Amino acid sequence: MITFDEAVHIIKGQLSYDAKLAAKVLGSAMHSGSVGYSSQPIQTSDDSTTIITGQPPSPSSLVSHDDVLDLIESRRNPKRESAVPPTPTLWPWGDYDTKLLRELAASAERFWKNYDPADPGTAPTNDQVIAWLIERGVAKRNAQLIATMLRADGLPTGPRK
Repeated sequence: MITFDEAVHIIKGQLSYDAKLAAKVLGSAMHSGSVGYSSQPIQTSDDSTTIITGQPPSPSSLVSHDDVLDLIESRRNPKRESAVPPTPTLWPWGDYDTKLLRELAASAERFWKNYDPADPGTAPTNDQVIAWLIERGVAKRNAQLIATMLRADGLPTGPRK
């Protein structure tokens, strides 16, 4: 077992992380259970160490040296669950996905991909976006919200001339 600070120092050196990131990674691994720890050691009369477990991890915790090395290795060589490459993340919500988020992304791709801010005529109308979404089974109110969210900032409102 090594101290939390020693583990942070090892992670910093091996992964070129700053101290804050190394501590965050270690703390997360401790909370998830992938790095074993104890809240405090208790010395017994024969100089062996008895560990108290079940306490939340803290900077005063002792951590398993082997688990820290495994954590470093997993950060260097992440294992893939399958041979299928991950889908690229194009949106700020990362891997999170719902039907409406997919419809939002599809609408942006279909209607706003070729929008040119210098030519407002290239912008779709909200009615066009709404009609297309409704055809795809999106509820009218959700379609209206998606069209509004995607609308470029600064576009004039009202009918086109």
